[in-house]
Amino acid sequence: MALEYGFFNAVENSGTYDREVGQVFFTELLKAVFKTGISPNSFIASAGTGLTVNLTSGRGAINGVFFCDTSASTVTLTAATGTRTDLIVARLNTASRNVEIAVKQGTTAAASNEVAIATATVTGSAITSVSNATRKNIIDSGIPNISYGTEEPTGGSHGDIYYKIES
Repeated sequence: MALEYGFFNAVENSGTYDREVGQVFFTELLKAVFKTGISPNSFIASAGTGLTVNLTSGRGAINGVFFCDTSASTVTLTAATGTRTDLIVARLNTASRNVEIAVKQGTTAAASNEVAIATATVTGSAITSVSNATRKNIIDSGIPNISYGTEEPTGGSHGDIYYKIES
C-alpha cells in the first residue's frame, strides 16, 4: 500500500526542521480547495476471499488534508458472532501525522476525522455484502481551475510547492 498524505507540522531533528511551512497554513489553504470526502471512482470496495475487502486506488480529503493511494489494497475484517456491519474508513490522525485505512466494527457512523469508504456485512466468517459509501467531487466547484505539475515556474527552486489559478 502506498498511501500518501499531508501536510503536517515540522519536526526538529538535530537543530533543523524537516519542513518550513506548518500544517495549519496548508490545511486552511486546502480546505478552500478540497471538501472532505472520497473522489468518484476512488477506493471502490469489493468482497475479496474469506474476510478480505479489496479497495482500488484512490484519493480523498479529510478536513483539509489530502490523501491518495496509487495502488490497490486489501482490508481484513474479523469474524462475527451472528451478523455484524462494519464501516471501512479513511482516518486522519494529526498526532501521528498520517491518514490510515481502518475498520470500525459494528458501526456505520464515521467520526469528524474520518470519511466513510464502504460498509461490509459479516455473517460468521464470511462477508455477505459490501456497499460503497457516497463518492463526490472533492474539489470545491466555486473556485477557479487549479493546475499543478512537475515543471518549476521561472524563479522556482526544486522542491517548491506552487500552483497556478486559471479563471
